Amino acid sequence: MKFKLFNKQSIGKLVKMLSFFVVLTGPGFGDEHTHTHQVTLGSDPSEIVTRLEFRNEYLGLPEDGYLNSAIFRGDYAFNEFWLVRAEIPVAAGETHEYSSDVGLGDVTLGTRGKLDLAEHWSLVFGTDFIINTATGDAIGTGKDQFVPYAVGVWKPDEKWVLGMHYWYYDSFSGDADRENISESLIRSTTLYNFPHGYWFVLDPRIYINHEQNNETAFYLEGEFGKVIYKHYELWLRGGGHVTGEGREERLGWKAEIGIRYIWH
Repeated sequence: MKFKLFNKQSIGKLVKMLSFFVVLTGPGFGDEHTHTHQVTLGSDPSEIVTRLEFRNEYLGLPEDGYLNSAIFRGDYAFNEFWLVRAEIPVAAGETHEYSSDVGLGDVTLGTRGKLDLAEHWSLVFGTDFIINTATGDAIGTGKDQFVPYAVGVWKPDEKWVLGMHYWYYDSFSGDADRENISESLIRSTTLYNFPHGYWFVLDPRIYINHEQNNETAFYLEGEFGKVIYKHYELWLRGGGHVTGEGREERLGWKAEIGIRYIWH
């Protein structure tokens, strides 16, 4: 399978996203906030917070396919140990199997909890339900999915956050003509908070496709962000497939920009 990693259109999208990010995080923007809260809460996997979030996520897929999603996310935290959340994507996409589609993608509903195990250690656990709401084949999986997960987090100080994740994706209903999903995700996240509200995340991932003889794909992502003003956080994330085989969306590349409002 040939995969064209970049083309003129994708490079143009990346340049626009990077330019927008640089303008909003440049010198002087949000300086008033650097003395009130200097670490990210939204990108810390151990934080249970109420948020409103918008991000645009572009996936470059094999054989010139793509999926571009504008995703609206809302989390409501009942306290510091439990929340519920929803994600609603509006997407446009095309694959080598399905022609171009535009419309609603697969909606995600979920809940998350946290246990403080010891000083600097916590366990985060939850369940997502990915609902087969996509209005076109190219912008959804065609399957309802049950996604339990657990994350062990170590925070030795305010600057460092280290997490080890296990997620399991399992389809239980949907279009009989679409491939069933049984996939494990193992990922480690390393978050470092720089001075003045900047942060960086390194996020290597291993996907294991149990439906296809445990095909394994290694995927690497990175994120750079800034707390820009009071409760607002802005970030840029990107990455792509490094090696191995797996589901089509694990074999491409990703570019993402987002902004969130955090209540704290």
